[in-house]
Amino acid sequence: MWGLDAGIADRYPHELSGGMRQRVAIAAALAPKPQVLIADEPTTALDAQMQSGVLDLLDLLRDERQLTLVLITHDLALAAQRADHLVVFRDGRVVETGSRDDIIRHPRTAYTRELLAAHTGIGETARPAIGKTVVRAEHLVKRFASAPRPAVDDVSLEVHAGEILGLVGASGSGKSTVARCLVHLERPDSGDVRYADGKGGTTGWSMHVAQLVFQNPYQSLNPTMTVRQTLAEALHASGETADDTHIRRLLDVVGLETEYLDRKPGTLSGGQCQRVAIARALAPQPKLLVADEAVTALDANVQRHVLETLLSLREHTDLAILFISHDLDTVRRIADRIAVMVDGRIIEEGATAEVMDHPKHEYTRKLIASVPQALSLDAANTADTADITREGSTVNADTANAAAVTNAAAVTNTTATAGTAVAANANRTANSVATKESR
Repeated sequence: MWGLDAGIADRYPHELSGGMRQRVAIAAALAPKPQVLIADEPTTALDAQMQSGVLDLLDLLRDERQLTLVLITHDLALAAQRADHLVVFRDGRVVETGSRDDIIRHPRTAYTRELLAAHTGIGETARPAIGKTVVRAEHLVKRFASAPRPAVDDVSLEVHAGEILGLVGASGSGKSTVARCLVHLERPDSGDVRYADGKGGTTGWSMHVAQLVFQNPYQSLNPTMTVRQTLAEALHASGETADDTHIRRLLDVVGLETEYLDRKPGTLSGGQCQRVAIARALAPQPKLLVADEAVTALDANVQRHVLETLLSLREHTDLAILFISHDLDTVRRIADRIAVMVDGRIIEEGATAEVMDHPKHEYTRKLIASVPQALSLDAANTADTADITREGSTVNADTANAAAVTNAAAVTNTTATAGTAVAANANRTANSVATKESR
């Protein structure tokens, strides 16, 4: 069954890896022998190697079954690598459409150029000198009942003041369990976590030494509370004065305007919500910020803003940051050092350039090889500035028949407010199509 052992049929979803579950979902979708297959963010939570495997499978199926493939993704680099036609989708409208080369080399709208520019890298910031150790974890082991192996198996790491350590690994590799052990949400079965107390000694966890930023801000923020109420509550819990001055200072630190103070999470974009979550985490003035998949579901330009916020915090506050992600390319852009986890163990660790350019472990080499190729973005800075404002102005007679396919892709995630879509001519049976939507 599409690269899976026959024994998978008798196992439950929670017993499978993310890549295995996605292959089962693809097999189920193919059961009625469709002519069009819509893949809605099929690789968002997968590491580069699993992502490549799932996308290679979709390409194989497209060719073998002569399918029209609609690939919905927030990753423009992935869309450009896999799709024949791209459509830029924003605020419920298609703002630009064309061949992959036309969109990448000659973007016609400001929004598309912004998305492309986000892939050129994040803004340069001064890298402060690495300071003293803020946290040291030694020989952590954590087991869960009925699990075949430890979730965390003899993990040791340390993070220094002014440093960003990137912790990379596939879903289920133990990254989040390490994070939860660091902030006392899980107690390790053995091993120790110690924080510098600022007096030459060490101490255990408290809200004033480490805070965690979760992956989904819509779930981690109280939907009934305004931004002002959320930050006031965090300040009060931290023993700080919860007045307007302190609340506005937190917003300023993460680059948000005071106009957002009286708004609730449901009225904010994903990037704005995540910056509110970061501001809340900063209320106790921690020495370590643990960002667990903090930009996973965000599109490139929103992701860039959040990453630049973290870099700015590191530069101006000497904050230590543990940045956890399955996305090696994102980690490469922000981290000073990288640690790679597999099956609960750290298998490789070193300076970012050393790990990326001279990986020692076979898994790391495969992970790097699976990262989508960088976009060629010269055109993003030199393209004509003419904007396309209506879908009708970009869809000619040859692509009119693709409207139903494009619309079906566009409405698969109705919570999206902006993004990029990719569609193929419905008359061509072997085209790959991708859609990009920001959360």
